[in-house]
Amino acid sequence: MAQSGRGKKLFDEAEEWILDEVRDCIFSFENICEVLGFNAKYLRHGLVRWKEKKLSKELNVTENYKVKVIPDEQKIYKVR
Repeated sequence: MAQSGRGKKLFDEAEEWILDEVRDCIFSFENICEVLGFNAKYLRHGLVRWKEKKLSKELNVTENYKVKVIPDEQKIYKVR
């Protein structure tokens, strides 16, 4: 995950595209996944879990807590 500048902007745009469940654009994540035979929901879930794990390391979260990413709210929580 990029921290600043152009990389962060590109990461944020890609994340927004992946999390958007709208199908009205021919190049939406949902439509691309369908054409390729991928399960969009499964991929999204895996990417959110990856982000939680990476953020846990970056934020130095102890074993008693974990990071919870809530995509719709664009928030990150530390939970027990």
